[in-house]
Amino acid sequence: MATRSIEHLNQLAAGEPASRGGAGQIDLWVPSESVLVFELELPKVSRRKLDEMLPWMLEEQLLGAPNEFEFVIGPSVAASTLVFAVPKTELSRWQTLAQSYGGNAVRMAPDYLALPYEEGRWTLCIDDGRMLVRTGTYTGFSASIDAGWAQLELLARQQSEPVRYSFLQKSDTIVPEYFSDKLDSQIGSVNWSFTELPLGINLLPARLKPKKTSGIRQWWPVAASFAFFCLLGLSFLLVQSWVWQRDISALEQGVSATYQQLFAEPLRGSAVDAKTQAQSKMSLLEHQYITLQRPPMAQLVSLDRIFSTCADCDMLLLEQSEKGIQIELSESEQIKARLAGLTDWTYRWQSTEREGVSRLSVEDGRQ
Repeated sequence: MATRSIEHLNQLAAGEPASRGGAGQIDLWVPSESVLVFELELPKVSRRKLDEMLPWMLEEQLLGAPNEFEFVIGPSVAASTLVFAVPKTELSRWQTLAQSYGGNAVRMAPDYLALPYEEGRWTLCIDDGRMLVRTGTYTGFSASIDAGWAQLELLARQQSEPVRYSFLQKSDTIVPEYFSDKLDSQIGSVNWSFTELPLGINLLPARLKPKKTSGIRQWWPVAASFAFFCLLGLSFLLVQSWVWQRDISALEQGVSATYQQLFAEPLRGSAVDAKTQAQSKMSLLEHQYITLQRPPMAQLVSLDRIFSTCADCDMLLLEQSEKGIQIELSESEQIKARLAGLTDWTYRWQSTEREGVSRLSVEDGRQ
């Protein structure tokens, strides 16, 4: 809920707020005539004990019975602490006016703090029949014009050094003779936006501030909707996760089955390891292929299909040379018949001293 700034409480009382709109939280400038400000050296006790002591510490300086005031502790100034005293009836009236406007007051500040402040100077402004005076970071007052000039002169005479003034003067303002040659007219305006309000200034006691339950009541439908959609999204993710797990399992089974078909052995480990194992297996097969293409394995492989059909053949000797291999065979007539017409290799037959034994030289005919 956004905070709204109102120019002055008097506008609410007159039914003419600076801006109209829906309900909200409201910052209020209140007439300083109703606010008493004190600088006290507070004892170091608990806040509860201090709240009990303040009415009696200020009893002689109040304009009424202590129980008729609310006491609000403000910021510290040097070794002292600001204490604001506001009549309870005024606080109640201000809150009622804010509610009639359609909102709740969450901050209240004395209206003289809306004036600009310059170190070593007092700032004056006359607005709508009232005089606002700011004498320090936190101090000042407001009053009717006649009473304001008198109060200002009294305060000025009490100062140990001459006071310098900045006057946000209007053309029709009548200045008393005492101030006629002391006021420095300046171009400026009152800042009603609360943007330059000193920290720690709020005349509304904590116990009177609006409760935040209304915000919860407004937001709970949104929170409930958000929780519902979160639950719906979580359910979707759980279902989708199950579907993904099922698909992943099917893919793993497919990878394992394909690996077994390709390499005639089961996959060891998970499907994640299939690529590594397949690359290793392919490297082994490539090495075997290269080996089978080189002598003497290439020659022996080429003769395998012939020797396998010769039941009476007997290999007596196998030698390897630079040109190829030499094989001594007995009962080799069947082999001679089968080798006729083969062109991949060069086959040469030689007789030996032993009866029925022949020597076969196998050389690469593709070179």
